[in-house]
Amino acid sequence: THCFPIAGCVAYRGYFRKDLADREAARERAMGHDVAIGEVPAYSTLGWFADPILSDRAAEATRGPLEALSRMVVKPEVTGTDTLEGMVREMLKPMLRDWLDANLPRLVEEMVAREISRITGRQ
Repeated sequence: THCFPIAGCVAYRGYFRKDLADREAARERAMGHDVAIGEVPAYSTLGWFADPILSDRAAEATRGPLEALSRMVVKPEVTGTDTLEGMVREMLKPMLRDWLDANLPRLVEEMVAREISRITGRQ
């Protein structure tokens, strides 16, 4: 178990560089501990730091095929949708608009009421 000031205690340790993981593994083995080293396709700091969704390796492996797919989108009906990102953004707009229409007024009312209560000291 490894304990850290912010993250707490965990039964594993993660390294971004293999040479550092190998060095720590050797140190742990020298103390008689069981050690296993493996790669993961993605990692997380459990929300403590800005986490990329993909590892560098996965991002690099998918970049070429996704760029090829993006180039296949020809003659976009809407300016700015000539990339996969633009096309997805345009596809999501109606769904986001519907969700905001259905939920935003209520959410704003609730947040404003809570803030007014906090400022005035009323619960």
